[in-house]
Amino acid sequence: SAMLALIVAFPLSMLVFGDTEWAPALVSVAASLLCVWLVWLIGRRYVGPAGALVAAGAFALSPYAVFYGRVGLAEVDLAAAVLLMVLLLLAHADGGRPLSARAGLLLGLVAGPAFLINIRALVPIGLAGLWLAVMLWRRRRPWGPSIGVLALFGVGVMVPLLVTEAAYQAMRSAMHSVRPGSDLLTYF
Repeated sequence: SAMLALIVAFPLSMLVFGDTEWAPALVSVAASLLCVWLVWLIGRRYVGPAGALVAAGAFALSPYAVFYGRVGLAEVDLAAAVLLMVLLLLAHADGGRPLSARAGLLLGLVAGPAFLINIRALVPIGLAGLWLAVMLWRRRRPWGPSIGVLALFGVGVMVPLLVTEAAYQAMRSAMHSVRPGSDLLTYF
């Protein structure tokens, strides 16, 4: 997924280009380009190609995109994750495509890395879950399958978090085997 690529891109960029100020900024540039493309895709669906071009251009030239798109912060990465969640939800909003368990899982697999990118993703994740529940309720789906879709959304959110925790514990164990008295420090 695009979000997993962005999460892996920061350390990969630092590995390839070294410990420079501009290496993480390249990831923000990539996330900014992804945002512009996602705004165009969403806009094309609702206002046509010309309106989508205006919306994508307005986003690209907005002070938010200009400032955060050139620094190595997670702001634009979070915006890309939220836009991807919106695109996935809108694909099923009109009722043309069935709201399946796979769609719920895919939405969760985008929402989980969004939370890993920035804790402020809790609000859009909660709203995405609520929107998913309302869409299921409005379609008068039976409770069993609806709860299954919501449960798979929750599983999708948790999988990236659990994988990250497992990787952290593995690195911590490896570090303790080399230096028994040391500890792996994180931001949390």
